[in-house]
Amino acid sequence: MIKVGITGGSGSGKTMFCDFLKEKSYPIIYADIISREVHLKYLQMSEKIKATFGEEFFDGEVLNRKKLGNRIFSNEEDRKKLESIVIPFIIKEIDLRFDEFENQGYKICFLDAPTLFENNLHKKMDYSILIYVDINIQINRIIKRDNISFKQAENMIKSQMNQDEKAKLADFIIINNTTKEYAEEKILEIVKKIEKDHREKLDDCY
Repeated sequence: MIKVGITGGSGSGKTMFCDFLKEKSYPIIYADIISREVHLKYLQMSEKIKATFGEEFFDGEVLNRKKLGNRIFSNEEDRKKLESIVIPFIIKEIDLRFDEFENQGYKICFLDAPTLFENNLHKKMDYSILIYVDINIQINRIIKRDNISFKQAENMIKSQMNQDEKAKLADFIIINNTTKEYAEEKILEIVKKIEKDHREKLDDCY
């Protein structure tokens, strides 16, 4: 099965692309959804978070993600501590989801992952797609989506890996500055190319 990672910064429209592919009956794995689910599935992970950050970040046995997020947002050291605990469980669950889709007979599957490159998940993919957007458009989208200030949106972008650095690692790049129709057309073009290239590689093996 072909594994394709789709990534992009906040406000890039990454999830819009994945939702569109899902409408076209392609299987999608959403890393953000998994990151919420693993706290309930893997109790040993929650115990590690409690031991590291304290029980005040839990409502009973449920992690208060927003409260912990506020703690680590401006603290690089704490963010890395949390990632070292959580990321291995997220990757484990992503691998299980890929296996499930492959066992169901799918030939291609997409992973929606905001930190595809930051956490080296792209190395587990056959292809990676970066959704790239002009910085001013990105800021305006975040402000509208989250109802926050220009400065807050700017800080959010600065806390993420630079788009140009991501572009150096991506197999495909889609510039998502214009219409939804253009974006949908481009993602389908890339998917068809990936499927074609993969078939040709398989043919070369025989």
